[in-house]
Amino acid sequence: MLRLLNSYTNLNKREKALLSVAYGCGLRRSEIHNLNTNDVNLYKGTLIVRKGKGNKSRTIPLSDAVISHLKDHLIDERSDYFSSDAKESSQAFFIGVMGKRMRGEALNNNLKKIVTRTGNDELERKRITLHSLRHSIATHLIDKGADIEFVQRFLGHSMIDTAHLYAKRRKQKIMNQVF
Repeated sequence: MLRLLNSYTNLNKREKALLSVAYGCGLRRSEIHNLNTNDVNLYKGTLIVRKGKGNKSRTIPLSDAVISHLKDHLIDERSDYFSSDAKESSQAFFIGVMGKRMRGEALNNNLKKIVTRTGNDELERKRITLHSLRHSIATHLIDKGADIEFVQRFLGHSMIDTAHLYAKRRKQKIMNQVF
């Protein structure tokens, strides 16, 4: 994850915002696709997921770095993607080159391009997806001492068992490295 984040100098503002919502906010691909500009409150430092899995909503706290990346994209770059028919894209947070809301596959393709531009063969072999960034933030939160209930709410899991999987996988990986 650090190698990917260190590629920020080679990214445009939309790409930084994409990494910020995928990793920094732990959003699912569908949640990134459905994200609208009014779902992001830079002043309060929150992002609202209105249509999460199971049609559940949740509010996610934003770090200063994530706020900065989202603000840069919104203010400096987002309007560059508008088409003459901006009705569909007017609320979309991520707009593609055709001026329409970016679909999940296009979002994942953008991530693949970011990974390729790192020039790191090991990262390319890992086949990093938006969902793997979600797993990474969950693991890193647990590593930093976040409790399982926080991770559960942050990721929008309805069952705590799902959040426990991240802790179990991490513990098993550490055990495998020791032995």
